[in-house]
Amino acid sequence: MNTIKNFFAKVISAPNFKDKEDARRRKLLNVILLVVVLAAIFAFVGVLITDLISAKALDKETQSLYSVNIFIIIGTVVLYFLNRYISGTLAAALLVFLLIIPIPFSDSPEQIAFGRSLIVFTLPILFAGMVLQPRFSYLVAGLSTIILSIISIGILHEPMPNIPAIIIFFMLAGISHISSRGLKKALKKANISNKKLQERESQFRSVFNGVNDAILVETIEGKVLDVNARACEMFGWTYEEFLTKTIKDMVPPENRALSAEADDEDQLSVEHFETTNIRANGEKFPVSVTGRIEKIRGEKRLLLVVRDITEQKKVEEELLAAEEKYREIFDNALEGIFQSTPDGQFITVNPALAHMWGHESPKEIITGVKDIASEI
Repeated sequence: MNTIKNFFAKVISAPNFKDKEDARRRKLLNVILLVVVLAAIFAFVGVLITDLISAKALDKETQSLYSVNIFIIIGTVVLYFLNRYISGTLAAALLVFLLIIPIPFSDSPEQIAFGRSLIVFTLPILFAGMVLQPRFSYLVAGLSTIILSIISIGILHEPMPNIPAIIIFFMLAGISHISSRGLKKALKKANISNKKLQERESQFRSVFNGVNDAILVETIEGKVLDVNARACEMFGWTYEEFLTKTIKDMVPPENRALSAEADDEDQLSVEHFETTNIRANGEKFPVSVTGRIEKIRGEKRLLLVVRDITEQKKVEEELLAAEEKYREIFDNALEGIFQSTPDGQFITVNPALAHMWGHESPKEIITGVKDIASEI
């Protein structure tokens, strides 16, 4: 089903032209051509089946539908390639011409001028307003009037053509003109709004991807809906791969994670906490996580900001090791070492200094001596 849908989407698509209005008309013309060729094919098959199962030979009028439909099918295919690769305006003008030319031969003169085939004249009038400039509807209405007058007066020898039909032709041209202009204005406003929306989205995406922290948008159940570029770098998945993941793919079971497994959703909104995440290659790394619940398009979404604190943890470990090394030197030194305030109070004292001044422990000398200058 998707293959058929994609095929038709590709058929009706128009190349990316700088003139958006021209591209819109070409795409619309492709849709019309597709409908016309399908209708002609079904009509041809219908006549063929009728001819095969009918006991009587088809009359000349019905048999003429064979040639008409074949003409339409071939012409439509030619117009499609002309519209797609050469000129949309030329293809549209030829389509309207092709729709008008077969009309005098599509039925009996009586039916064309005063009967069932009058409705056929409306198609080129309406199409002219859609695939050409709106004013061309009046030109096609005038051309249809000329054809109708020739058939009525010249062939059927009627004193006057079908005046009500001619009035309807120009009324349709007016409606097509007004509708096309209104549609053009609406599309212009929509294009402006869409352009502004795209600019805002581009700005947002630039900020979103420019942040140095990983940002993840997830469902309440923990399925990933969107991530920024930093998240892909941090975890090692491509954007497409990320969209197949859930929060459980990123957090070991023994570590805390923001998820809907919490009894209260309010617990999901926290300042920050530290946990461990897993990269695509299985490597575990420490992170600082901030999360909150937001409503996006009416749906609750979990927004996560994840910071890789591997370097921070490494610095903390180095500082702790340095402090332990300093403490070991300080405590085991044979010389007395101390730190004091400007007003003469001990801050730290090593055991050697405490013993040197006759105290049992550093704590005893720190608490017992209030003024180093006067008491020692």
